[in-house]
Amino acid sequence: MPSQSFAETRIPGANTVVEQACRQKLAQLYPAGIPEFASERLELELAYAKASPNMQDNLEIYRRISLEALRAGLFLTLRGSAPGSFLYYLLGNFPMNPLPAHYYCPECGHYELAGGDLAGIDLPEKRCPACSAVMRSDGFNIRPEMVFGLNGEKKIEAEYNATEELFPFFRKILTEAFPGCSVEILGMPCLREDDNTTAFEHSGFVILPEGRTPSDYPEISGYLKDGTPCILYSGPEIWQEEIQRVLIYPHKTIKRLIALQRATGHFITDIALNDLRPVRWTDYANTGIYPDWTEFAIRDLRPGTFTEMVCLEAASHHAIASGEGYTPENKHDYQTLINFFNSEEIKKYPCFTRDDFFETFLALGLPRETAYKMTFAVRTGQAHLRKRQWPEMADAAALPEELRRLCEKYLYAWMRSQASVNTLLGAMMAYYMRMDSRTYSRVLNTVR
Repeated sequence: MPSQSFAETRIPGANTVVEQACRQKLAQLYPAGIPEFASERLELELAYAKASPNMQDNLEIYRRISLEALRAGLFLTLRGSAPGSFLYYLLGNFPMNPLPAHYYCPECGHYELAGGDLAGIDLPEKRCPACSAVMRSDGFNIRPEMVFGLNGEKKIEAEYNATEELFPFFRKILTEAFPGCSVEILGMPCLREDDNTTAFEHSGFVILPEGRTPSDYPEISGYLKDGTPCILYSGPEIWQEEIQRVLIYPHKTIKRLIALQRATGHFITDIALNDLRPVRWTDYANTGIYPDWTEFAIRDLRPGTFTEMVCLEAASHHAIASGEGYTPENKHDYQTLINFFNSEEIKKYPCFTRDDFFETFLALGLPRETAYKMTFAVRTGQAHLRKRQWPEMADAAALPEELRRLCEKYLYAWMRSQASVNTLLGAMMAYYMRMDSRTYSRVLNTVR
């Protein structure tokens, strides 16, 4: 689907407000001096944002809704590649810093890049070599190429995981941000559980061009399953008409987290990375939030680190060819997942996300552009189908046979950013469970 692009920023001053907010948060994050790699990432993403007026609008909407959620005691996360953006991290309330894993001393400002594959949450405690203070470890290793493309050509769209309680706040913010424009409910198709017929659920909002109303779009106007008028989710028409959309997906884990927050009196946004470090595979498995086959895989594979849990989370969402081919029945099941983890290819080349493939290709010495093209071929299933010059690219790169076979298993590869978000949500659930198991059980049984 093409990226949405408007000729100019529609929210006056959005770029200035976003930049100021990001710089202020960065200074708070690194109070004793901002590391060079953090400054460079900020400047790179600000340049990308300035070249994309629609992204400036999306960033300002996210900044405003994050503040509203904080005031209302609610919570939201981003979906897809957007959580891998440093700008979105600085503007929000979710503890997933996409920078490389690193140590930072808040006393004197000394910092060190950790290297390796582990996220900062997995790094062992370390004292500052300059002042002996305990250093802070952070970073979830999301490269900017995986968010924006090689040179910022990919214009990311913010999509949200939230609860229905935030919908009125979204509508208020959008109405204020786009005066003179009609803000309408967006309906997403879904299957009714009782008869498997299609209905439409409230899944966000659309901002119509100034002076337009739903009557101007009869081909994409319709009703939610409760009869509420809406604009139907229809990609081509929305893109062609330059209708801006804000996608919001009701998320059951976030709904449970908010219920746990209210039942325990402990705010979700007060949960720090240090609070999540003690969470182990047994805790994830005991949360009761995973499908049975994923829970069984957690108990069997016993991921020892957050990073390994991210790999399992990503693998459980992939479309991976099995045996002679792929069918919907073997997409997500326990044995297929276990077989994948036990395969010789994945043991030699542990590529569980598109980010892993990109880093592996770079480690083989491939040029950055070639590595990116090959990663795109894997994540979209072109390697599996041997389309778009994949055989020629693989031959020219002299890919090791095991790595080539692994690439050609993938019909789709998930992103590290989304897998990390989901794993953090699971760790937060485990945090509440460890805090008060009885309250946790009561809330989990109530909020279904």
